[in-house]
Amino acid sequence: MRKLHKGWTGMVAVKRNLIWILPLLILMAAWLTQPVLGSPEDTDKISLDEAQREARDENRQIEIALRSLRMANASVDLLEEELEDLREQRDEMEDLELRVDLEIPLDELYEGLGLDELLEELGLEDEVDPEDEVISIPIDIESEELEEFIDTEELDEGIKELETEKDKAERSFSMARLGYYEAIEEVELGVLEMFTGIVILEERLTIQEETLQRMREMFRHELERYYRGEVTELEAEEMRSQVRELEAAIGMMENSREQTVERLADFIGKSPGTDLQTVPYQPDQPEPVDFESLLSKELASNYAVRRAELEVKNAKDDKDLARELHGTGSPQYEIAKEELALARLERDGERREARHELLSDYHAVLEAEEDLSNREDDLQLAEKEFDTARVSYDQGLITNTEFAMARLELMEAEIDLEEARFEYHTALAQLKAIRER
Repeated sequence: MRKLHKGWTGMVAVKRNLIWILPLLILMAAWLTQPVLGSPEDTDKISLDEAQREARDENRQIEIALRSLRMANASVDLLEEELEDLREQRDEMEDLELRVDLEIPLDELYEGLGLDELLEELGLEDEVDPEDEVISIPIDIESEELEEFIDTEELDEGIKELETEKDKAERSFSMARLGYYEAIEEVELGVLEMFTGIVILEERLTIQEETLQRMREMFRHELERYYRGEVTELEAEEMRSQVRELEAAIGMMENSREQTVERLADFIGKSPGTDLQTVPYQPDQPEPVDFESLLSKELASNYAVRRAELEVKNAKDDKDLARELHGTGSPQYEIAKEELALARLERDGERREARHELLSDYHAVLEAEEDLSNREDDLQLAEKEFDTARVSYDQGLITNTEFAMARLELMEAEIDLEEARFEYHTALAQLKAIRER
């Protein structure tokens, strides 16, 4: 009875304690589930589309291009204001006339001419009252100094030069806009390359870790056989060496992933130390690519070619202005003519370079597609060889080490196929960027 009472008392005590402890445990659990403020490493799960969107908002390269675009736009506005001021000055000068109005009071004129006496004799002095009346006589002023003062020829030349500068500034704005869109395209492709690199590393790590788990199990089995005297110490050590090599390879992959994640985080504007967890995406499957249609699109939309064409227009305007202001026999005209020729040569060079780069990207896609097909065949072969090795191992025809080598070769074939799938996707993305311009 005493034991029962003692046990009951203990249960009551525990129950009382639980009344206070349970709320405390709930609070602690809630606190522990909260993110740690000020933690140097924040985990952030992110997809490829989200990474590219954040890069468009935060990447420094795009921000620089955007600010250059704004500066170019402000330059156009400034030149427009200056041009408007000059035009107003010219209009004011053109409205000036080399004439003055001579105003003579009528009472003085009548008195000087004796007309007041005549009016008095005629009895009309009360009819006509010249007081406070004036007569205006226009007088033309002939003066070379005044004519030079109101000559608008220099203003006309200044306006012409400023109009040319404004046209060039508008083309500079167009160039800056091209640079902005080019920066976005380059950044998106850069994000794709880094993001894909991380995905490939994670795929590789997954395959290697699964293989390592199997290798460790095989090594444990090999050790059991060694202790039973069924295999030599050398065979067991060979298996141990294979496990260690795989562990070292995994460590290297983890380091590579950490470095690539750091670069991607910085590239898209994340704080240092952010641990990005990439969401895998499904890479594109092989598709036909028409080189000639791509070439036509590339020559019409290539950023370097379009900038070079704008430079040709600038040089042509300079040449026309030099001919109008200085004549075709002037040094200014000769210089402008040569600059136009150089601009056209540079434009033609950009067109050839665009073709070369497109051809290189096109061949890269074809090679990636062929490599993908080869890796698919290699994996099928590795799977057959592994199945054969398994049967041979079960029959005791090969050693555990040889069977492990077959497993490692299968792992490499799986990794190579995954890399080939994503490498084809990134190669194709270069050509897709041209289509989407």
